[in-house]
Amino acid sequence: MRVSPRVEGALVLVPSAAMMSAGPTAVGRLVQARAQLYRRIEELARARDRERALLTEMAAAEERARLAREMHDVVSHRISLISVQAGA
Repeated sequence: MRVSPRVEGALVLVPSAAMMSAGPTAVGRLVQARAQLYRRIEELARARDRERALLTEMAAAEERARLAREMHDVVSHRISLISVQAGA
């Protein structure tokens, strides 16, 4: 069975065109995937920094609360001591 030259040219041209476009398409998809990955890494870094700042802020608030309790205990002890001494 003999294929016409026109069909034969198309049979060679279509796979050739597909192979020629596969490389640039793959490179484009790779570049796009890398850009998305880079954006995600930046987002994770910002989230990590926010979390670190919040943890630092929480630790400072806990320390302030602990110091306030200690100061309250010291002041109430002094006032109790003053009232005992005043009654004596």
